[in-house]
Amino acid sequence: MGNNNLGFLATQNDRAQDIENKLAASNFSYSPNKALDISGFGIFNSSRVDLRQKSSVKYTNPNLGIPDEDTDQMTTQRSDIGLLKLSARYKPNINNQMDYDVLGRITKESQDRSLLSSVLGATNQLEENTPYSINQNLNYYYTLNETNIFALEVQHLLQDEDPIYNAILEDKASYENVADNLGLDPDQIVQH
Repeated sequence: MGNNNLGFLATQNDRAQDIENKLAASNFSYSPNKALDISGFGIFNSSRVDLRQKSSVKYTNPNLGIPDEDTDQMTTQRSDIGLLKLSARYKPNINNQMDYDVLGRITKESQDRSLLSSVLGATNQLEENTPYSINQNLNYYYTLNETNIFALEVQHLLQDEDPIYNAILEDKASYENVADNLGLDPDQIVQH
């Protein structure tokens, strides 16, 4: 999963069956008077990637006691990302200037994976992540004279990166020892 980057979907595209992207963007600039400039942009990107991987593992030494395994894994990854930036510059005279900007980003990512294994049975896994960040900057400059300029710079960052992991295990009887050895909880129920 991503860590509040601009998505995680580019990591496994070599196994993709289907990739779908949608992008929308807009920007603006407005100067209501000589002292004030306002500008900004917005970007939205939606991506979906469907992956499929089949594998077959055959062990040549039966004395190892490890069963052969055939797996079929299907994964759907989704990522919706929105960016919004607003900026303002206020310069009422030659001695005063204030700049402010805010950049907001929200992402909704999910990865739904189903694995069918001849050893473990069916496993469904859902990973979801909705990170966001809001970064604000304020700069103020005051020119007292040719040799003295006062500057104030303030930055505030609000950020949340809290991924959620859920696994649903089915048919524990066929892989009871394996699940127990891995520490998996077959009684986990996902509620939204």
